[in-house]
Amino acid sequence: MGCAPCSGEQPAPGELRVVQSGMASDLSAAQFKDIDVAVAVTQASINATMKEYLSKASSLEILQCFVYKKGTTDIVEIPYAELKANAKGSDPFSLKDGADQTDPDVSNLATVGFVGAFKAKGGLPSVPPANLPSIVGLGLHSDSRLDFNLTTSEFQIVGLILAGLGSATAINKTQPTGAGAKPWYYNFKVDLTQVAQDPTNKVPPAVRNRIEQLISEVGSGAFSVQKLLLDFETASLVANPVIKGVTDSSSYGPTWRTISKVFTGAYFDELRKTGSPVFSYSFTAKEALPQSTLTLKSLVHSTAPYLNEGKPTESTASCLVYNITAQPTPPNIVPFTWNWVNQDEVSEVSGVLAVRRGVFASYLTGPLAFSSGLCWDTGCSLSHDFEDFTIRTSWGSSQHPNSFVAVDAKPGPNGLITHTLSYSHTASDDSEDALHTCTIFMDFNYSVTGTVELGGTQIIISVTPVVEMGFHHHELGVQYTDLPLRSYYKKTLTITYSLSTTDGKLTATQSTKTVDNSADWAWDSQGIEGLSGAEDQLKGQLHSTISSLNDSLDRSCQDFAQSLTNNLNDAEQWIFPGTDSFVASDVFFSSDCDLVTHLRYASPQMMSLMQGGGAETAS
Repeated sequence: MGCAPCSGEQPAPGELRVVQSGMASDLSAAQFKDIDVAVAVTQASINATMKEYLSKASSLEILQCFVYKKGTTDIVEIPYAELKANAKGSDPFSLKDGADQTDPDVSNLATVGFVGAFKAKGGLPSVPPANLPSIVGLGLHSDSRLDFNLTTSEFQIVGLILAGLGSATAINKTQPTGAGAKPWYYNFKVDLTQVAQDPTNKVPPAVRNRIEQLISEVGSGAFSVQKLLLDFETASLVANPVIKGVTDSSSYGPTWRTISKVFTGAYFDELRKTGSPVFSYSFTAKEALPQSTLTLKSLVHSTAPYLNEGKPTESTASCLVYNITAQPTPPNIVPFTWNWVNQDEVSEVSGVLAVRRGVFASYLTGPLAFSSGLCWDTGCSLSHDFEDFTIRTSWGSSQHPNSFVAVDAKPGPNGLITHTLSYSHTASDDSEDALHTCTIFMDFNYSVTGTVELGGTQIIISVTPVVEMGFHHHELGVQYTDLPLRSYYKKTLTITYSLSTTDGKLTATQSTKTVDNSADWAWDSQGIEGLSGAEDQLKGQLHSTISSLNDSLDRSCQDFAQSLTNNLNDAEQWIFPGTDSFVASDVFFSSDCDLVTHLRYASPQMMSLMQGGGAETAS
């Protein structure tokens, strides 16, 4: 199960609130190691694109008529006007369904050897949206061809069934419309084809904006644009529509098969003139882009059928997946073991963008490099002048710092820990007075630890700098502990980033919390040195050191948090999918901590198509 943000009341800063969602992603599993980013677009989303496309392809009418070639049983095409003229003006499309040879129109058309005719307009039938078939159906295997259901906004079939000399019966069937009507459609298997797109060609405005952005950043030759098409050249017929009185007529069957073959060929020819439907545009780069979080270099498409109790099933929640990598070689196609979108979410969620946990962790390692500024080296030097002691302390940035490093993910309180930080430095010194009656000893140590945890909608970064100090002295063979070795600075800074998306960009809203576990100052002057007041100066020096360190470390932690926030909010989008512009929303980490973002169409019209609104019905 994935983790998604709650709706309604927002969590308080620093609070992690997780609810369960049907969407999951585990690109970190071994079989998906070649995939850096996956964009899964639902069958419902694809159908919204197809329905928009077909609704614009509905104006052209295809009309063809057929007769027996004189003296043979061969069927040949005849111009509509010529047929009417030969049949004394009888219009085949005005035949009465079921009429016999006693009808003048039947008699006139039978005399000239009329077999059949059809007229149709491309597009969507005028039926309730719920009665429309899926225009595109995704297969049950990752490399399946697509089902394409060819629909028409209008379709009329007419013909004569000849049963011997002087006997004929008319057929006149029109695609039903209105409530309860079931439209006619042909079912084909069709391939998808990905082709290069000239950036100067006409493309949708959202795609044009992205192209212009890339050209301005890196030049036109540094990236490629590809469009994904439904390849009608590969269409193979699987099933004809069922039309009572036509397809079930043994006498008219051969004629119907001829008409169907001619019709589908003519229809595909006209669709090609309109332009093949484009499912999406994708951008891949040849080199790293400025401010880019990841340079995507190749992709391959696959089908992710909807899993019902682990079994692939037909569903509008099935997805077409763009498997993308930063490598020049496309990833291998591997069946996904989860559903990208739940069946009850398809009306609102067009798809999902998922970034593999390791990829996102690698990205985070860059901004987290600022943690090296939290690695300090301490120093102390003890000396004496006859019977007087002096302590000198120092601290500053380490010459050999560590920073957060990515680790194999392990469970944490709120998700998975993906990075850890560990650094330590020790310093100590001692000094003996001139009379060899008293020796002072000091320890001055520094360490910092940290973790990065991903979970829900948050990145939780925790750092704990610790300063240890201790002081004791020997006099007359007795040891006195004046300052126990304790953590006089120990504060845990928790930086919580609540993730959201704005215009396709990752936005991180920062909140911080500091928990102070520092030990209380515990100086206790002892022995002759303590009672005489000889240690008062040393006590003041050490207390001043801790006070100064407290202020410096607090500022250092604040600087780290601000630098990290600035860098996270500079993250650019990973990919631009979609024929119509998608907008990203509801970003969260899955239970396996892939970064997951819902995709929705920006266009209200497309969302209406997704949600089964009236826009699905052709005008």
